[in-house]
Amino acid sequence: MALTITRAGDHPGASKVKALVYGKSGAGKTHFGATAKNPIIAVCEKQAISVIQAINPNAAIAVIEEPNDLLELISHLKSLIATGKCPYDTLVVDSVSEYQRILKTKKIRDGGDAKENLTQTEWMIVIDRTFNVSRAIRDLDMHILLLALSVTVAGEEDIPASTHPAFNGKNLHTDMASIVNIEGFLAKKILDDGRVVHAIAFDAPSGFDSKGHRSLAKVVMPHWPHIVACVAGPSALGAELLDTAEKQLGFGIEPLKSAGVLAEMSANKAAPGAAAAQVHVAAVAPEVSKSTEPKVDKPAAPAVEKTAKK
Repeated sequence: MALTITRAGDHPGASKVKALVYGKSGAGKTHFGATAKNPIIAVCEKQAISVIQAINPNAAIAVIEEPNDLLELISHLKSLIATGKCPYDTLVVDSVSEYQRILKTKKIRDGGDAKENLTQTEWMIVIDRTFNVSRAIRDLDMHILLLALSVTVAGEEDIPASTHPAFNGKNLHTDMASIVNIEGFLAKKILDDGRVVHAIAFDAPSGFDSKGHRSLAKVVMPHWPHIVACVAGPSALGAELLDTAEKQLGFGIEPLKSAGVLAEMSANKAAPGAAAAQVHVAAVAPEVSKSTEPKVDKPAAPAVEKTAKK
C-alpha cells in the first residue's frame, strides 16, 4: 500500500468525537447516550431499553447478548459507512463494562458446567478482546460514545483513593483512555431542595480518570450533541449557555455553586442552540468516597498485564 500524506483536517474521521464516559449505576449514563442525534445504541444491559424508549424512542438499538453480536454490528456499520449512506451519526455502547461480563460469561460457559472462574490465560484473552473490540469501534468513521460503570478503589497509606472505569484488567482503564479523545466522569447530585443535577467532569479532580479537550469546560452538561459541537466544531456561546441553564432549571446558578459547582462552567462553548435541548445542566464537582458499585470481578490469578497491542 502506497504511503498517503494529507492535511490533518482533511483526514477521514478528523471531525469525529470518540469518548469514554463512566459513572455509578443510576448516574444517568443511558439517559446521556440517548441524547445523541441519530444514534444506534449497542445495548448490553437490557434494562437500558426502557430508558432509551422514554428519552429517544426513534433511536436504533442493537441488543448484544453474545460477544459476536457486537462484532456483527461493527461489520454492518462499516458496510453502511462505505456506501456513504449510513443513517447513524453516533454509535453508543451501553456499556463496555457489561460487554466484558458477556465475554467472561461465554468463556465460563464454554468451559463446561464445572467451570466457575477463568484461568490467567483466559482472563488475558477477555481483557485483550475488550480492548481490541473497543478500538475497532473507535476506528469507525462516526461519533463514538463508550459508556462504562465506575469503581472507586480505596486508598492505602501513601496511595490515594482513585475512581476510574470498571474493567477487569489492572491497566485496561488507562489503555482505554488512550484510544479516545475525551474521557469523563458522570455524576449526579441531589440538592437541598430536592432537585437532581447531572454533570460530566472531563477535567476531574485528582483521583478521577479524565481526559479533557481545549474546547470543553472542565465540567459540562450531559448532552451529547452539545459535546460534539464543542469538540468537532466549537463556536462561542458561554454566557448564553448559563442563561439558558437558569431558565430551564427555574432558579439561578448561584445556589449550585454552594452545591459543588465548578466556576469553569462559564467557559463552556457549544454550537448555537445546543444547550436548549438539555435540562440536566449543572456542573457538580465529584467527591471521592467509598464506592457502592457492585464489585468488579477479579481474576483468580494475580493481576495480568495486557499483551502488546498490534
